[in-house]
Amino acid sequence: MTLNLCRPVVSFLLLLPLIGEAQSSLFTNTFETPTSEPIDWLGDEFEDARSLGQFEQIWQREHWPFDSLDVRSINQGVPGHLLLIPRSSGWWEDYRAELTYKELSGNFVATTLVRPRNRVGQNPGASAPGSSQGGQPETEYSLGGLMVRAPRRNVEQDNAQWQRGHEAYIFLSMGAADLPGRFQFEDKTTRANPFPPNPSQSTRLITDAAAQTDAAHLRLIRIGPHMLLLFQELSSQAAPQPWRVLRRFFRPDLPERVQLGFVAYTDWATMRWCSYEHHNRNVLTQSCDNPPQPADPDLAVSFDFFRLERPDLTAPELMLDWSNPGVISDTRILTSFGFAP
Repeated sequence: MTLNLCRPVVSFLLLLPLIGEAQSSLFTNTFETPTSEPIDWLGDEFEDARSLGQFEQIWQREHWPFDSLDVRSINQGVPGHLLLIPRSSGWWEDYRAELTYKELSGNFVATTLVRPRNRVGQNPGASAPGSSQGGQPETEYSLGGLMVRAPRRNVEQDNAQWQRGHEAYIFLSMGAADLPGRFQFEDKTTRANPFPPNPSQSTRLITDAAAQTDAAHLRLIRIGPHMLLLFQELSSQAAPQPWRVLRRFFRPDLPERVQLGFVAYTDWATMRWCSYEHHNRNVLTQSCDNPPQPADPDLAVSFDFFRLERPDLTAPELMLDWSNPGVISDTRILTSFGFAP
């Protein structure tokens, strides 16, 4: 399979009505006020290794045959952090990689501090993913970040019911995307295909990090059918940059109850010629092209915390068209959500 990931990649048919697994939503036709109970208790400061058991993993919940991670730990590999070291894998269309998550309903503000590195080490100033052995542009895609995803309940019941065309998610990640060894951000939105089993429809954009950036605060905000992606670039050698609004999405297809957590993926060069099915059901030790090449995963990503809260908005503000920059400016978003974690 050949996928053209020239940047930016824009999928088609995104505005057609969705059918299948991702159709159910509280926000498709009328806005209903989501649940408003406090959710801060679902967060984690990653100071207790036992809290790892409070997170779920996609491969277990959906009965896939293997773990997409070599390492997954809290307060062990990196004290006071969640550490994820993925095998060669990725999220694109119907490819499935790692998601360590919790489920929650309604509006939320989710924030983390991400530190992506190559597999050599997690020390401040360490090199970006993809720098251990280098590589050609468009071959790396080794990043970690926050994802919100629609659960696939039928697959959770029986993996044999998995079918192409039913993924629905958004994520914001940091690492090395199309430039190995250089810090970048990737945001991706994927929608179910209206005509499965045609593939799910992914769109991604890449943003190069500012000079000296080696970590970042990432923030996902959900307000009804609107998803806002914010980030703040951080450096071990310079003062923090201001918060920025990176992207907005109108996603009425996402259900009220979603999966929210940490994504990690690496080594696009190894997986890019594999079918979705081969990728999702096999540990990739070599590429699927001819002749095959050895896998070269090069990401160790740590997270300082996982903080959750409800948006502090009035009832009229909850009804605003937050994904429309003609209605809500970036300045307005930052006034409400550009606060320190």
